[in-house]
Amino acid sequence: MGCVSALNKAGKHFALQYLREETLPNSFCPGCGNGIITNSFFKAVSDLGHEDLSKFAFVSGIGCGAWIPSPHFRADTLHTTHGRAIAFATGLKLARPELDVVVISGDGDLA
Repeated sequence: MGCVSALNKAGKHFALQYLREETLPNSFCPGCGNGIITNSFFKAVSDLGHEDLSKFAFVSGIGCGAWIPSPHFRADTLHTTHGRAIAFATGLKLARPELDVVVISGDGDLA
């Protein structure tokens, strides 16, 4: 995606509609792929027609991957104990089936 196509009609980057701007610039390390993951996720969400994240809930464990949704996303997020993100997400989906529940975690959390 080129720089020009990333801008919305107001001239702002399209991902800002999904981010808490007060958390910018993000705290990811230089060279870290978390920013690329975040941007790619938002591109997919945008392509699917979601104008905001109000119908989403994000679950993550601990570690660097957990810092992608919280505090950056303008959405409900849940930090869980190490290795338990999938179990918490399953419970959340059972309790709130109308939500799109997304787990974002690193390899250590999901192993």
